[in-house]
Amino acid sequence: MAKILIAIPHYFRREAKSVYDSERSSAEDRAVLVAKTLSGLWTNLGGPTTIYETKGGRLLDGPHRHQINIRLVTAGSDHLVESLQGVRELFRHVSTNIANPRLLGFECHRIFAEEVEDFDWFVYLEDDLVLHDPLLIEKLGWFSQRFGDINLLQVNRYEKGYGYARVYIDGPGRWKAQGRGPPWPETLEAEFLGRTLRFELATNPHSGCFFVTRRQMRRWMRSTIFLDRDTSFVGPLESAATLGIYKTFRVYKTAAANYDFVEIRHAGSVYLKTILARTMLAKKT
Repeated sequence: MAKILIAIPHYFRREAKSVYDSERSSAEDRAVLVAKTLSGLWTNLGGPTTIYETKGGRLLDGPHRHQINIRLVTAGSDHLVESLQGVRELFRHVSTNIANPRLLGFECHRIFAEEVEDFDWFVYLEDDLVLHDPLLIEKLGWFSQRFGDINLLQVNRYEKGYGYARVYIDGPGRWKAQGRGPPWPETLEAEFLGRTLRFELATNPHSGCFFVTRRQMRRWMRSTIFLDRDTSFVGPLESAATLGIYKTFRVYKTAAANYDFVEIRHAGSVYLKTILARTMLAKKT
């Protein structure tokens, strides 16, 4: 059983022309998505379980779960905490006064550093990612033990709809591996429950989240880039989720045949709609 600190940057202010879904949706719709994110973490990682014994008609204690501590990190009054009463007991509200709310993700990094000795895992998560895999921490821990702390496995975000059960939205991209040193292996392979898994050095390291162990967190904190607030990876939101770990670790993702090994759902279908529109336009041209 691991102790897990989860920090979620959360910001809401309606801006019709924004490129971010968190600023275009209604307050009601956004609150529903945030609640799903919180519930998914509690249901799959930390909530208590019980087993109904049909013979005796009793409820027995279920398997021990992880100890999770969720922080919802906000800026000023631009948030939906008051609309989350149905899940209010699942998280601690951390209010900040930073001038630029797009830098909230870096405040989450600071929280990790302040409590690095108190937890086994540190999870950064955008507020519209819904976890459905109760074994995700075990899988990521297995990868770290098998290949070492310098290698970090990123999960695969997906959306569903329009006839697709899964559309993985962060596939191969245009980025080169960061860092110095000897050439890194392009691929890693290992057996897991009788299945051969293949991992590839990520050319798109973004997942909207990251999961690091205490040892990995310490490694990142020792580097000169920690808390430098570098926003050069796409934008400030994407950089907070990706750039620090990308500069610190060898970031891998599963090969296409193994995408479902570690995954998380991006609530809604904003990326899927854009992807389908682009592919249909490409076919016409």
